[in-house]
Amino acid sequence: MIESSGVVRRIVEEDGVEFVSFRNHDGYFQLPAGDAAAREKVVQSRDLNREISFAFNKEAKILFVQDKPVEPPSPSGAARAKPGNG
Repeated sequence: MIESSGVVRRIVEEDGVEFVSFRNHDGYFQLPAGDAAAREKVVQSRDLNREISFAFNKEAKILFVQDKPVEPPSPSGAARAKPGNG
């Protein structure tokens, strides 16, 4: 199993099988048949330009899809308290 992440570029269907391409990958990955939740995440990634995480096997079949965790803001961007007079 290999894990990766990316934003979906295209979703195509051929002979009843759906395939997905990602912006940062060459080629297509096969979506799991009948997995409505995975398909919904893939469609949202494409439509909303949202990065998702996924795992696939050596035959390029997607095993699972999940939302990519949002990175917390860096401490340098956080508001800083003013030093006291103490």
